[in-house]
Amino acid sequence: MVLRVLLGALAISCVFAVQEDSGNEVAAAGGAGDADAVPPEREGARRLMTLQESLGLSDAEEQMIGKPWNYQQKFDPNHFFRSSQWAPTLYALPEGVCDLNDSHKQLIAQVDVWGGAAKTAPRIFCGVYTYHANHDTKIKAIKETWASRCDGFVAFSDQVDLAVPSFKIKHEGPEEWDNMWQKSRAIWKYIDRHYINDFDWFVLGGDDIFLIVENLRKYLLSDDIKKAAGGFKDGGSVPMYLGRRFRPKGNNDRIFNSGGAAYLLNQKSVRLLASHLDDPSCHPHQQCSWEDVNVAACLRQHGVVAHDTRDGLGRERFHPFTPGQHLMYRVPKTNPEKDWYVDYSIDLKIGRECCSRYSLSFHYVDENLMRRLYHLVYSCPKAPVDLPHVDMAAGKA
Repeated sequence: MVLRVLLGALAISCVFAVQEDSGNEVAAAGGAGDADAVPPEREGARRLMTLQESLGLSDAEEQMIGKPWNYQQKFDPNHFFRSSQWAPTLYALPEGVCDLNDSHKQLIAQVDVWGGAAKTAPRIFCGVYTYHANHDTKIKAIKETWASRCDGFVAFSDQVDLAVPSFKIKHEGPEEWDNMWQKSRAIWKYIDRHYINDFDWFVLGGDDIFLIVENLRKYLLSDDIKKAAGGFKDGGSVPMYLGRRFRPKGNNDRIFNSGGAAYLLNQKSVRLLASHLDDPSCHPHQQCSWEDVNVAACLRQHGVVAHDTRDGLGRERFHPFTPGQHLMYRVPKTNPEKDWYVDYSIDLKIGRECCSRYSLSFHYVDENLMRRLYHLVYSCPKAPVDLPHVDMAAGKA
């Protein structure tokens, strides 16, 4: 009901705005006698319809198994920025946010932000998957912080929310964590359909991801990526798959990039993935939560494997936990092989050596930590803080 009232108000405001300046619009269209001129009383409705279509309001049906894929209308990836009342410059630095000497601050103190970053070089699309209950918390925090540093951003949700704005992405099966693979499939198909030529690189993660976009740009412009991708234009001529690599049980044939730490595809890999998502070997109708594993498996079948994204010192750039968790983590002294993080990691480094100077993503970041990390990265003076290392297994310093 509230949505209908809001849409009605939008329609009225559109009509009034057009009528107020109808003479100028008619003149611009070629004069009162121009057959193609849109009558003012219809222009408001047309604009509202365009808004509805771009947000997915005009089609509430779910994508059904076995039916031809419905790609929906294209959502403007800059709409998130234009409609935002929560621009980073409007979010004041809370008193005392820089003073708390905890593990998050200590880790961030050794992370630098690349000062040579320029927007659109390369063109980066940022997408997060979310759902309606997190619109006013996690998505709002992302909007207040790092989202506008991307060249395009879409919050792929289960509901349209004009206040975000969010886009309802249709997919097979129910809207639940255990069906994340179907949501991810739908997102990558949608990206390929609508944004493939607008951006060079595409990053996807959950609504609890914190990105340092400048450091992502630095990495994508590095000689390592230039060589591996076959150049910079359009993300390179070679399909690329970047993120935090996990290797279950030491099996090189099962390496995948952690979805929690976010992962990236360039144009070539998006096209390749989207063209094979319906192949039987890519599990097109499976309902499961391990979307990151399935993306890796589908790409691997076509010759694309996860690239080693560690820096020259072997430290990771993409992180599956918060800064503080990475700094304080220690390998259990008893039965370390039973720790999944030890099992999945490749040449795991701990303590201060865990994370690259130009780290670019952290995971499990709630809305409060999101804002704090943003200020620790961009606003607070950085000074090393000495904290005791913690044996996470024993719970002792």
